Amino acid sequence: YSIANFWRYERAQRGRLREFWQLNADIFGVEGIAAEHECISLADQILQEFGAKRSMYEIRINSRKFINYMLTEYLGFSDVETQTLVRLIDKIDKMSKAEFVALAEAAVRPAKREDGSVDKLMDILNSKDPSELPKDLASSETLDGLGELMTMLEKDGVSNAKFDIKLMRGFDYYTDIVFEAFDTHPDNNRAMFGGGRYDGLVANFGVEPVPTFGFAPGDVSTQLFLESHELMPKFVSETDLYVVLAGVEYPQVLRLVTSLRKEGLNVAVDVSGKKIGAQIKTAEKKNITNIIVVGEEELKSNRFKLKNIVSGAEE
Repeated sequence: YSIANFWRYERAQRGRLREFWQLNADIFGVEGIAAEHECISLADQILQEFGAKRSMYEIRINSRKFINYMLTEYLGFSDVETQTLVRLIDKIDKMSKAEFVALAEAAVRPAKREDGSVDKLMDILNSKDPSELPKDLASSETLDGLGELMTMLEKDGVSNAKFDIKLMRGFDYYTDIVFEAFDTHPDNNRAMFGGGRYDGLVANFGVEPVPTFGFAPGDVSTQLFLESHELMPKFVSETDLYVVLAGVEYPQVLRLVTSLRKEGLNVAVDVSGKKIGAQIKTAEKKNITNIIVVGEEELKSNRFKLKNIVSGAEE
């Protein structure tokens, strides 16, 4: 795993900024469904550690291997048609049924429009559970791994894991199981993060193909989830005291600041040269409760007024 700073070249929007921090968690070299279970369980545990209840989010799961089988083998679409339809299905919840059907029919051959393949696809996409699929499709071996994974997660207590046939995770490099953690709050009804199996992708970097499964939660989408459900921890500054300079220079307060630090206090001193009011605003912005304003008079008398800028109390 890694937690690192990233950038993306696209228009900033709610939950997606150009600069962000992200956790990357991946398992390399494991072909079996154990890697999927480990990663999805980890994703669930991360949200649980934040204090989330499982009613606050869903873990939506699908299989790109099954989708590719359904589109190419079962419905007979070409590879090019399948790629286009996968991207369309990925956006299906953002458009009307009529719009989706029109775009889907425009993306396929006339013969596939005429034989009702798009209508069959729509019926399949309405399935909420593998048991609702047509029998000959539900018996496909491409669903075996998905069924095994769902059983394992249920035994593991991940009761909010759900089959979502419309989940695509748009990228072409996904080869089988994909998943998303989805916020159920009405004010933030969106995917927070996700991942999937991408066997072979690392071969693009000049090495042998390696089976891989991973996911990546970002800081902004996680923050929105925590704020929506009032789970965001309240920030408490670790700075005990903020020293505001009033017409004196840093060297003049150095002995005072050093002695306070030797007493075990975390002391910040404002050396910006800003006016007193601006320095106090900085302390407020940083959630620092206590300040002392130090001027010539205070240094001469060696007596200082401690002010709580939250309550206004002085001593």
